[in-house]
Amino acid sequence: MQIAGVAFDGEALSAPLDGLAFAPGLPLTSWTYRFNYDAKYFLKHIGTGAESDLTEQVGKSVRRHAVAWSFAIAVDRNGLHPINSAALRDDWDASIDERRALITAVSKRCASIRQTGEEPVILVGRSAAGMYLHADRWGSSAWQMEAPTSVTIRHGAGGGEFAFIDDWPLFDFDTPNGDCYVASRALLRSLTVSGSTARDAMAITWVQAKGDRLVFTLTWSSAFPG
Repeated sequence: MQIAGVAFDGEALSAPLDGLAFAPGLPLTSWTYRFNYDAKYFLKHIGTGAESDLTEQVGKSVRRHAVAWSFAIAVDRNGLHPINSAALRDDWDASIDERRALITAVSKRCASIRQTGEEPVILVGRSAAGMYLHADRWGSSAWQMEAPTSVTIRHGAGGGEFAFIDDWPLFDFDTPNGDCYVASRALLRSLTVSGSTARDAMAITWVQAKGDRLVFTLTWSSAFPG
């Protein structure tokens, strides 16, 4: 199964990531991913091409996990903190003042990063905080809220972002707890994977489990070194 080829396909990574780089022998954080599969079906169809759907599905899942887990480590390493509070994370009925405070805080954090000469990028996962940052929730219509006068928010322009806050792109991203983070875009330029190619970047082992199941264990090392 060419799971590694799917997982570490740099062209399949979406913005704000620019791509993927291989670094032979570079000591990066090691990750483990497991899945199980029907033994009889697998052994019958391996090599026939029938397992291509499984390869694609698992490879894409590994890619998502590699990005999310590597970003979580980068958050800790770089001392990044979520813009939203833990309470707002799951508060789907926050007050207007709380929602305005959130986008104001995002705006200020972007300005702070820009003052250092870096380009800020806004990342948010699936949470209430993410919902409040959607551009269609802000405006002058009866069902919308007026944004603070100091902040501009508009829809994305087709570059993978779903909105802009003060002209800085906002991306749907698998962040820890779905929280909102503002980081330097340089941090996310490239996901680095330890290895020379996709083929030698991942180890795959399997064992026979109960109920005619095979348990596969995938291991690799990756990080955002920026």
